Amino acid sequence: ETTSVFSRKKNGELTISDDIYMPTVRNVPVFPDKKVKIGESWTARGKEVQDVRKAFNMDKALIFPFEANYLYKEDKTIDGKKLNVIDVDYTFSYEASDEELKTGQTLHQSTGWSKQTLYWDSDKGLLDHYDEEFLIKIADLQGNLYIFTGTAHAELTEFTSLNDDTTVKQLQDTFDKLKLDN
Repeated sequence: ETTSVFSRKKNGELTISDDIYMPTVRNVPVFPDKKVKIGESWTARGKEVQDVRKAFNMDKALIFPFEANYLYKEDKTIDGKKLNVIDVDYTFSYEASDEELKTGQTLHQSTGWSKQTLYWDSDKGLLDHYDEEFLIKIADLQGNLYIFTGTAHAELTEFTSLNDDTTVKQLQDTFDKLKLDN
């Protein structure tokens, strides 16, 4: 479990410290300074974070930039919400420098790609959900190759605070029925 504190600019860029390791993909999406129409494409810089410090004797996580390719495909209404459907893909590559290897780091290189479909809620200015396919290859100095491949899905779940008198009464009634002292 981890806590991440960051803010998002109007164009989608995150303001976040490099010593915070989540979210692992940063600045996706980033929007251009003009209104984008369905069928238009653009590119923007992002960052991939791989917290492999313990596994490869590293002082800090890998954070490396990539150029993301975007395509605004269409608008869809899902669960009553109008969402902008945006495809994004990027590749990344990292190779350890001689200076990094002198510190005892055992990670030699990391490469990979991601293909995502984003469902953006422009009314809220937030990502509603996304689907992703990815591949990450990490090679160490001993010649071992670690491959992470798969799919991912994430969504924003909103909740309403239950910290009110009605909820307290309901809980107290339940505790009383169960004869709980504490």
